Amino acid sequence: MEVEIKLVCKDLAALRKKLLAIGAVLEKAKNQVDVYYNHPSKVLVESGQYLRVRIAGDKKTLAHHINLADGINDECEVEMDADGEIEMLLGRLGFPKLGVIDKERDQYRLGEFNICLDAVKDIGNFVEIEMEVEKNSDQKETVKKCWQLAEKLGFTKKDKFGYWLCDIAVGKVRWPK
Repeated sequence: MEVEIKLVCKDLAALRKKLLAIGAVLEKAKNQVDVYYNHPSKVLVESGQYLRVRIAGDKKTLAHHINLADGINDECEVEMDADGEIEMLLGRLGFPKLGVIDKERDQYRLGEFNICLDAVKDIGNFVEIEMEVEKNSDQKETVKKCWQLAEKLGFTKKDKFGYWLCDIAVGKVRWPK
């Protein structure tokens, strides 16, 4: 299970410097293209769910995410090689394509935190501060830890991005507001 907060970031370069100064390590820098799909007989985003194919280099990941509470997501992800025909399979099964998010992602590690800096094409810059936890863990305490790190990096509650990028991709939310 993943616990995360997502923030709007005005200056990714300055944030990179802050992360390195406190000991974060850049693990990956990559382009990711997320293609969102809907279920043929129900609107997933209305129930806090999404189905996504993420393309990153030579890998594709099919993911189903369920938002259980603010910042708390139950995820099921399956990786495959990029030559996989998952998009064709979803189309044949009647899953309509909803939208696409194209982003450059820098992924940092700082202790138990995974920190992702996203420059999203035609949308803006975002930061995710996340931790993987067990389902029976104290998830609200984990959200607090994420906020403590965010504040250490100079963010406030006003910087919180209260949507999924999927919401923008499918037209549920207009951004910037």
